[in-house]
Amino acid sequence: METENDIRYARQIILDDIGEGGQQKLVNANVLVIGAGGLGSPVLFYLAAAGIGHLGIVDHDKVSLCNLQRQILFKESDVDRLKVTAAAATLFDHKLTQENAATIFGNYDYIVDCTDNYQSRILINKTCFDLKKPLISAAVERFEGQLYVFTPYKGKDYPCYQCLYPDVVEHVPEHGRCAEVGILGAVAGIIGAWQATEIIKLIAEIGAPLSQHMLTINPLTHRIKKIRIQPDTKCPCCGASGSSNQ
Repeated sequence: METENDIRYARQIILDDIGEGGQQKLVNANVLVIGAGGLGSPVLFYLAAAGIGHLGIVDHDKVSLCNLQRQILFKESDVDRLKVTAAAATLFDHKLTQENAATIFGNYDYIVDCTDNYQSRILINKTCFDLKKPLISAAVERFEGQLYVFTPYKGKDYPCYQCLYPDVVEHVPEHGRCAEVGILGAVAGIIGAWQATEIIKLIAEIGAPLSQHMLTINPLTHRIKKIRIQPDTKCPCCGASGSSNQ
């Protein structure tokens, strides 16, 4: 007999690459999304719609009027409410810190970085490396976005976030750049949807993983680039091309 889930996810299940087995992997997955803003909004929408069994959200901000231009999870009546309360999933309405990161991450299989500041990205990257968890990360500003999948625990050929941005470690900007340079809301939607696709690919074990590469997307110029990221043998996080993950 056809179940409600069979009907709900029928258009995914009939995809040869997903099928019933892939859908069950999505249902069994535990995914933590850090940041419920411009990127986190479409990511959470599409992961929930795809049938991810357990979604957690970490965010300590409240909804502001200026968020509504791109943060499609929220509406005007949500202004001044905590984002995690408005989003409604497994909620962590406190700031991610070195003291609580490992505890929060521990119950999840996949970590999704939708933050907008370098301090958080560095901490998320280090915690994922230490716990050997895949990190699906993205960033947006102006009319462009970047997307990465980091799995440095797999070995010396796999970079981490700090391999890509080594100077950020010693010169961490206090804030992200969107408040200074702006962002077209639809671009956050495009990158967030692509980020959700990469997460679904990893969970269902389909397609070509983005590990070892950075994808840059610019809808203004229709330019898409896939760039190989080289591991940094002096990286303070992943330990000289993986020597510290043994």
